[in-house]
Amino acid sequence: MAKIRRSQVFLKDKNILRKIVDFAEVKEDDWILEIGAGKGYLTEYLMKSGAKVIAIEVDDQLVEYLKKEYALLLNHRLFLYKDDFLKIDLKNILDNHKLKEIKVVSNIPYHITSPIIKKLIRNKGLFPEIYLTIQKEVAERITAGPGNKKYGALTLFVNLHYDPEILFIIKKGSFSPVPEVDSAFIKLVRKKQVILEKPERFERFVKKLFSRRRKKLKTILKEMVNDRTILEKIPEEDLSKRPEDFTLEELIKIYRVIKE
Repeated sequence: MAKIRRSQVFLKDKNILRKIVDFAEVKEDDWILEIGAGKGYLTEYLMKSGAKVIAIEVDDQLVEYLKKEYALLLNHRLFLYKDDFLKIDLKNILDNHKLKEIKVVSNIPYHITSPIIKKLIRNKGLFPEIYLTIQKEVAERITAGPGNKKYGALTLFVNLHYDPEILFIIKKGSFSPVPEVDSAFIKLVRKKQVILEKPERFERFVKKLFSRRRKKLKTILKEMVNDRTILEKIPEEDLSKRPEDFTLEELIKIYRVIKE
C-alpha cells in the first residue's frame, strides 16, 4: 500500500508511537491535528490517549482503509478529511469543530516537509504547539546555530515564529518500508511575542543572504541596495562576516537598518 511517489513510509514501532504521544503530552479530550494519517498507526495511539483526532489524508486507498478500520470511531473520536493538506483551508476545518487552536502531532510525508512546515507557520495563530516526525537532517537544519553549515534560511524562518527542539531520534528500522535515513521527533512552541509585524519581507531578505552564503555581508549588501550610505550604518565588523555567522536577532537588527 505504501507509495514511493508520496514518500509513504509508515512508523509501526509501538514503543516509538507511545513515546510520541507521551512527549507530545496528549491528554484525554485534547484535539489533535494529524497530517497524513496513513494506515492509522499514530492515529490509534492518539485516540487511545483519549484525544479527538482531525486527520487529513490525500490517498484514496488509505482513506477507505481508515474508514473501515475505525468505522466505530468516525465522527466521534476520528474526524477524517480526504484532502491535500497543502490546499485545504485549515481555519475552516477548525471552525467546523468550533476550535480556535489545535495541537499538531504528525508523522509527515518527507517529500513535502518544507511546504508543510511553511503552511503551519503561515497559520501559526491556529497552532500553539507542533510535534512532527521529520528527517533527521531537516530537524538538524531547523535547530542549527550560527556557524553551523546546516544553519540557513529554513532555520531562521522557523525560529522567527517558533522555538524548536529535537526531542528524540527515530532509527530508520522503526519504519516500513525502511527509508534510507533516520528521523527525528521535534517540538515547535509558538513564540509568545511577535518579533516582526511583516515577517515576509524579512524572510525574503534572509533568503537572498543565504543564496550567497559564502560571501561577506558587505559584498552581498552592495548587490542588494542602491544607497551605499546604508552600509555606513552597519559596523565594519559585521560587514566582514558571512550570513551564517549572525544570530536571528543580529540579522533582524541589520534588516531594520536597511529597511529604514
